[in-house]
Amino acid sequence: MNTKRYETRKASKTDMELISSLWDESVCLMATDISPQGAFVATDLPLEQGEHVVVAFSMDDEDAEYVIFAEVTRVCLNRRTTDRGLSGMGLKFLDIKPYERLRIRESVRKVPPPIPGACRNRHHRSYMGVPVVFS
Repeated sequence: MNTKRYETRKASKTDMELISSLWDESVCLMATDISPQGAFVATDLPLEQGEHVVVAFSMDDEDAEYVIFAEVTRVCLNRRTTDRGLSGMGLKFLDIKPYERLRIRESVRKVPPPIPGACRNRHHRSYMGVPVVFS
């Protein structure tokens, strides 16, 4: 399996609607970074690596909606308060068309890459999207 990245991930706060065969209905989650090849979606309950999902989203500066098949290629579960970064899952876009890839690349061109571990305060977590503070 080739895990080399060919595109730079860019910081993002893009709402994505995910559909999985394991869920009864679609789930709306936030992508914390995105590239023309995939995205990292923050969630405390990620799917297993290898699962397939359908992802629907729009970029901030566009009216067009993207509907793309994706595969879960990475799962991050932060179990300790000292773990860095967010819990979530990395998605690889599988059937993205070349013109869609170009439009996403153009949309994120001026956006900086994410700062590792800067998005999370160690004492704050969320449960089903609701912030919970641990003392």
